[in-house]
Amino acid sequence: MSRYKNQYIVTAYIYDKRGRLLSMGRNSYTKTHPTMVRIGSKVGFRNQEKTFLHAEVDAINKCINLDKAHVIEVFVYSERSNTYCKSRPCPICSYAISKAGIPFIRYRNRKGNIIQVKVKK
Repeated sequence: MSRYKNQYIVTAYIYDKRGRLLSMGRNSYTKTHPTMVRIGSKVGFRNQEKTFLHAEVDAINKCINLDKAHVIEVFVYSERSNTYCKSRPCPICSYAISKAGIPFIRYRNRKGNIIQVKVKK
Protein backbone atom coordinates (compact mmCIF):
# COMPACT_ATOMS: atom_id res chain seq x y z
CA MET A 1 0.00 0.00 0.00
CA SER A 2 1.30 3.43 -0.91
CA ARG A 3 2.26 5.83 1.86
CA TYR A 4 0.44 8.57 -0.09
CA LYS A 5 -2.93 6.85 0.03
CA ASN A 6 -5.68 8.74 1.84
CA GLN A 7 -3.55 11.85 2.39
CA TYR A 8 -4.37 13.90 -0.70
CA ILE A 9 -7.11 13.90 -3.28
CA VAL A 10 -5.90 15.55 -6.47
CA THR A 11 -8.41 16.38 -9.19
CA ALA A 12 -8.07 18.10 -12.54
CA TYR A 13 -10.91 19.54 -14.61
CA ILE A 14 -10.67 20.58 -18.26
CA TYR A 15 -13.08 23.28 -19.49
CA ASP A 16 -13.77 24.85 -22.86
CA LYS A 17 -13.93 28.63 -23.48
CA ARG A 18 -17.58 28.76 -22.40
CA GLY A 19 -16.85 27.04 -19.08
CA ARG A 20 -18.32 23.68 -20.03
CA LEU A 21 -16.68 20.68 -18.41
CA LEU A 22 -14.92 18.50 -20.98
CA SER A 23 -13.08 16.06 -18.73
CA MET A 24 -12.13 15.21 -15.16
CA GLY A 25 -9.19 13.24 -13.79
CA ARG A 26 -7.91 12.02 -10.42
CA ASN A 27 -4.60 10.83 -9.11
CA SER A 28 -4.17 7.08 -8.95
CA TYR A 29 -1.75 5.95 -6.27
CA THR A 30 -1.98 2.25 -7.08
CA LYS A 31 0.90 1.60 -9.50
CA THR A 32 3.43 3.09 -11.86
CA HIS A 33 1.70 4.31 -15.01
CA PRO A 34 3.38 3.86 -18.43
CA THR A 35 2.17 7.24 -19.76
CA MET A 36 3.72 9.05 -16.81
CA VAL A 37 7.00 7.14 -17.26
CA ARG A 38 7.10 8.08 -20.96
CA ILE A 39 6.37 11.78 -20.34
CA GLY A 40 8.65 11.84 -17.29
CA SER A 41 11.59 10.57 -19.30
CA LYS A 42 11.14 13.51 -21.70
CA VAL A 43 11.49 16.06 -18.88
CA GLY A 44 14.36 14.25 -17.14
CA PHE A 45 12.38 12.57 -14.33
CA ARG A 46 14.25 9.43 -13.31
CA ASN A 47 12.39 8.19 -10.20
CA GLN A 48 10.23 5.57 -11.91
CA GLU A 49 8.63 4.22 -8.72
CA LYS A 50 6.78 7.48 -8.06
CA THR A 51 5.29 7.87 -11.51
CA PHE A 52 1.71 7.03 -10.61
CA LEU A 53 -1.01 8.53 -12.79
CA HIS A 54 -1.48 12.23 -12.03
CA ALA A 55 -4.88 13.89 -12.26
CA GLU A 56 -3.83 16.26 -15.06
CA VAL A 57 -2.65 13.44 -17.33
CA ASP A 58 -5.73 11.37 -16.46
CA ALA A 59 -8.00 14.27 -17.47
CA ILE A 60 -6.08 14.79 -20.72
CA ASN A 61 -6.29 11.06 -21.55
CA LYS A 62 -10.06 11.04 -20.92
CA CYS A 63 -10.83 14.23 -22.85
CA ILE A 64 -12.52 13.41 -26.17
CA ASN A 65 -12.69 17.09 -27.26
CA LEU A 66 -9.12 18.09 -26.44
CA ASP A 67 -9.06 20.52 -29.37
CA LYS A 68 -11.73 22.58 -27.53
CA ALA A 69 -9.86 22.60 -24.20
CA HIS A 70 -9.21 26.13 -22.91
CA VAL A 71 -8.22 25.73 -19.26
CA ILE A 72 -7.27 22.95 -16.86
CA GLU A 73 -7.97 23.43 -13.16
CA VAL A 74 -5.96 21.52 -10.57
CA PHE A 75 -7.05 21.13 -6.96
CA VAL A 76 -5.42 19.23 -4.10
CA TYR A 77 -7.52 18.41 -1.07
CA SER A 78 -5.75 17.33 2.11
CA GLU A 79 -7.75 14.79 4.09
CA ARG A 80 -5.47 15.27 7.09
CA SER A 81 -6.10 18.99 7.51
CA ASN A 82 -9.47 19.10 5.71
CA THR A 83 -8.25 21.95 3.47
CA TYR A 84 -7.24 22.70 -0.08
CA CYS A 85 -3.50 22.84 -0.65
CA LYS A 86 -1.09 24.30 -3.18
CA SER A 87 -1.73 22.59 -6.47
CA ARG A 88 0.65 23.81 -9.16
CA PRO A 89 1.24 21.02 -11.69
CA CYS A 90 4.54 19.15 -11.53
CA PRO A 91 7.03 19.39 -14.44
CA ILE A 92 5.72 16.16 -15.98
CA CYS A 93 2.13 17.40 -15.97
CA SER A 94 3.12 20.88 -17.15
CA TYR A 95 4.83 19.27 -20.14
CA ALA A 96 1.76 17.10 -20.86
CA ILE A 97 -0.57 20.12 -20.62
CA SER A 98 1.64 22.08 -23.01
CA LYS A 99 1.80 19.22 -25.52
CA ALA A 100 -1.98 18.76 -25.30
CA GLY A 101 -2.41 22.38 -26.42
CA ILE A 102 -4.34 23.59 -23.36
CA PRO A 103 -3.59 27.34 -23.19
CA PHE A 104 -4.27 28.04 -19.48
CA ILE A 105 -3.73 26.40 -16.07
CA ARG A 106 -5.76 27.43 -13.01
CA TYR A 107 -4.56 26.40 -9.54
CA ARG A 108 -4.19 27.53 -5.91
CA ASN A 109 -0.99 29.28 -4.91
CA ARG A 110 0.69 29.09 -1.50
CA LYS A 111 -1.58 31.81 -0.10
CA GLY A 112 -4.68 29.87 -1.14
CA ASN A 113 -5.64 32.23 -3.96
CA ILE A 114 -6.80 30.74 -7.24
CA ILE A 115 -4.67 32.04 -10.10
CA GLN A 116 -4.63 31.42 -13.82
CA VAL A 117 -1.44 31.34 -15.89
CA LYS A 118 -0.77 30.99 -19.60
CA VAL A 119 0.94 27.72 -20.54
CA LYS A 120 4.41 28.07 -22.03
CA LYS A 121 4.79 26.28 -25.34
